[in-house]
Amino acid sequence: ARLYAQSSLKAKYGNYTLAINVQDLGAPPNFVVGNLNICVTDFNDNAPQFISPPQNITIRIPENATVGSPVITVTAIDADVGPNAAVRYRLKQDNTGDWSTFSVDQDS
Repeated sequence: ARLYAQSSLKAKYGNYTLAINVQDLGAPPNFVVGNLNICVTDFNDNAPQFISPPQNITIRIPENATVGSPVITVTAIDADVGPNAAVRYRLKQDNTGDWSTFSVDQDS
């Protein structure tokens, strides 16, 4: 017997326990009931979103800023759950090399 989802499982992640009844066609019929444990896992269907600062903002820092001093804190979230909700930061490399002037803590 095949088990099918009767409706969308979107956002229905979690654990489900189903009882399934199996019966033979004898007379009298014999049957047994078993449990199925089903775990619906989150699908990575949400992209991270910036919370702060707004995108395309200009940040001004003095040229005599101390090396290693924080420039700005960037915050993003992801609406997925578990490992799919974890975000990682990195500077996008470009042809100008501007990205190499700064560094980012990818997991902060």
